[in-house]
Amino acid sequence: MSGVIIVIAGLYLAHYGWYERRVRAGDGGDGSSAVDTVTGWSGDISTWVNEFGSVRLGLLLSLALAAVLTVTFGLRAKR
Repeated sequence: MSGVIIVIAGLYLAHYGWYERRVRAGDGGDGSSAVDTVTGWSGDISTWVNEFGSVRLGLLLSLALAAVLTVTFGLRAKR
């Protein structure tokens, strides 16, 4: 599964590079629906983080990481 994600990310990166070359050459055309979609997602995530609060998000992610580490080391200690 992770290989599929890496391939998709690589394809998007290649497409984005090709798109940027066109834009810089003055041939932006109609744009790119893929680039517009990903840019929209990025904006949505940025807005959500600003509304939720970066400190609260950092604390929440720290707690999640602490829980994962506790479970991982707890399972290793049982072995």
